[in-house]
Amino acid sequence: MVALAAGQRLDEHDNLDESTLQVLCGRVQLSVGEVTSDGSAGELLIVPAGRHTLESLDDTVLLLTEVRPARRMASEPGS
Repeated sequence: MVALAAGQRLDEHDNLDESTLQVLCGRVQLSVGEVTSDGSAGELLIVPAGRHTLESLDDTVLLLTEVRPARRMASEPGS
């Protein structure tokens, strides 16, 4: 779970695998290259693998879920 105050931004960073952001309350803007997607309470955003930024347009709470391919999970230590 991630909480961001209005105007906070997660600067560009890498995402190794696809993930999802479920907006529990508030509004965010996800930017992947030149493409932006807005999400508000109740919406689910797909975050593709690669570099992206996230900006909170309102006070926001998100549920971040990482999606890892089965092949990667099986090869990780402790699997």
